[in-house]
Amino acid sequence: MSRRKQRPKSSPAPSTGKTTRPARRTAIAVTLVILAIVIGIAIVRLGWPLRGEHAALTEPDLHDPLHSMASAEAYQRGRLLLNSHRSSEAIPYLRSAIATAESPDWQMHLDLSSALYNSAFEIESWKGLPRARVRTSVARIACVREMLAEVSKADALCRTPADHAEVQHSLALSWQAWGFYWEAYLAHREAVQSAPSNETYLRDGQGLEALMRDPEQPLTITSR
Repeated sequence: MSRRKQRPKSSPAPSTGKTTRPARRTAIAVTLVILAIVIGIAIVRLGWPLRGEHAALTEPDLHDPLHSMASAEAYQRGRLLLNSHRSSEAIPYLRSAIATAESPDWQMHLDLSSALYNSAFEIESWKGLPRARVRTSVARIACVREMLAEVSKADALCRTPADHAEVQHSLALSWQAWGFYWEAYLAHREAVQSAPSNETYLRDGQGLEALMRDPEQPLTITSR
């Protein structure tokens, strides 16, 4: 009688060290939770950079002590801050001066437009590092929109050609800084037509016209 050969028992498969799918998913979930906690702690400790971003973009608060300040006093304070290159700080004073004035003139609106324009380029120190005071595109667009509205109000209140020329020249410099050369050229031309004897307006207008003819040449203009 023949004997059947017994097959050797198979040994268990060696461990490859690979984790199963449920274990892998659990590890990923734990990692994401830990990462979220770390980011949250960092935000709390360092301070969220957008905190107070729109503080300078709101309308004057009627319950703010600044609103009870006389228009002339608020305007004087705003002009002082504007001339001291502290445009963002000047904005609420100039807004308050316009809001409380019996009949705001064109210069008040133009000064507010200048403060709004300058604030978009201001740099401040934050934890020892330089950063833009207006940090988001949304806030910059809000500044630009309000600035253009104030220029329009100033232009509507002008009583003399010289006043109109100053407003248009200021607007031209803004368009030029943003790269809208055709709009800047039209505003420069308005300024020159209203005040043909003003050498600054004439020089800036000619410089921009030359740039449009030959974009490769350097442009020197008056800063706003």
